[in-house]
Amino acid sequence: MDAEKITYQAILDAPNLDIGYHTKKGVIPIAKHLNLHIFKGEMVCLLGPNGSGKSTLIRTLAGMQKPLAGDIFIQNQRIEPQNARELSQQMSVVLTEKIAVSHMTVYELVSLGRFPHTNWLGKLSENDHAQIEKALEQVGLTAFRTRFVNTLSDGEKQRVMIAKALTQDTPFIMLDEPTAHLDLPNRIEIMKLLKELAQQTYKSILLSTHELDLALQVADRIWLMQTEKPLLCGTPEDLVLNGSFEQAFKKQSFDFDRASGLFKINYQHSHSISISGDPIRMFWTKRALNRHGYEIAEAHTHIPHIDVSETAWTLSYNSKHTECSSIFELLIAINGVEGE
Repeated sequence: MDAEKITYQAILDAPNLDIGYHTKKGVIPIAKHLNLHIFKGEMVCLLGPNGSGKSTLIRTLAGMQKPLAGDIFIQNQRIEPQNARELSQQMSVVLTEKIAVSHMTVYELVSLGRFPHTNWLGKLSENDHAQIEKALEQVGLTAFRTRFVNTLSDGEKQRVMIAKALTQDTPFIMLDEPTAHLDLPNRIEIMKLLKELAQQTYKSILLSTHELDLALQVADRIWLMQTEKPLLCGTPEDLVLNGSFEQAFKKQSFDFDRASGLFKINYQHSHSISISGDPIRMFWTKRALNRHGYEIAEAHTHIPHIDVSETAWTLSYNSKHTECSSIFELLIAINGVEGE
């Protein structure tokens, strides 16, 4: 492993930070005494229920609103929101809003990331062009360089904005809900891409997201915000094992399963059934049964039993055996048994 990667050099520091709003009626605090840091090459996911203050924290760290108390440092340099050019050399920000540009190519939009490094004429040097090409390659868009942005899919547009942030060549990249407008395959691809970029470029990446399951898989650490509670920070695994993750998103309608790392909907069970057989096919069969109100119980002569093989499902009840070739057929057969 590269020694540079494991030095745990802090790129962002925000000691004793208070965030909130100034209004005509006074100060509205959102969170106090935050002690935040992000290491070089680290990807941190900011999670929390709606209204917990994630957007306020992102806006504060991005210099879009002033903290109520404390300072924010990038590479030991205090950020000055009023100095936009200097700030843009310290951090790159990708916001949630959809990209609304018409007659601009991918290359032209990505090249805007170099403006903090150009002279007042904005002329791009050979080095600037090299940075743009490198960023396009890193996000897999080299072949799209001459395409107009408005012809791209939402996933491709998000890659363009990430390339623009890379072209800006800052040590810290912050993204607000980067997968908000994407379908599941593109959400997975973007999260995987960001993780790979953090590892390969040693840039520090912070992103706010509602992708709880993906964050558990890709984040090096998680910042977990809760309304009127201290911000919790730790590896995804530590937050799961100590119950913090489960508690933060606890609802009566679903549970977080520590064993699988998945959220499970709580269905009301009105029937009992037992099952045995092939483990993988049993897993998916149990999901279907759970959704249809069946509780999995120990085998008993008074309840139906399902034997799951690699090719079929055999339903047994009252000395009668019905073989099914799919879960759909099985559910129909169970319904018939329950009607007897």
